[in-house]
Amino acid sequence: MGTRDYQFTTGPETPLLPTATAPTGADDFVTLGYVQANFIPSGGGGGENQGTIDDAASLTDLSGLLFDKDLYRQVKVEYTIERRNDTFGKRVGGMLMAFYEQVSDTWIVSNRDYGANPDGEASGVDFSITTLGQVQYVSDALGGPNYVGKIRYQIIKRFAKET
Repeated sequence: MGTRDYQFTTGPETPLLPTATAPTGADDFVTLGYVQANFIPSGGGGGENQGTIDDAASLTDLSGLLFDKDLYRQVKVEYTIERRNDTFGKRVGGMLMAFYEQVSDTWIVSNRDYGANPDGEASGVDFSITTLGQVQYVSDALGGPNYVGKIRYQIIKRFAKET
């Protein structure tokens, strides 16, 4: 067996490197050619996260999903949403893509459900992002007895802001 060049850990710790300065963020891993499946860069990302989707007619923060406009110009997030009550349910997958537009100080957001229910129903959830980078949502009025709304999401890509 040959010599191992790198040792990787199983968590978010920085791998032990034989030479050079250890990478400090996701961009360093890409630039330096290092790969670690469980590396979680500062500011979130990496693994799957989950949250609650309430029956929200007004904008509601999606806790834990925040993007810094000073660091990122574009983000891509995949999600699955399940919303149900005693008589009806929706379970779909989708993608949220957002681009920070510096001149107007706004995030331009597009979300699309690509795994609609067999009956063609979409999730009934739309996303937006505040100028501070907080992801918010509104949802249609599914409600009803024993309502449950869940989201699982994973940040797929964050494009760094140009320097």
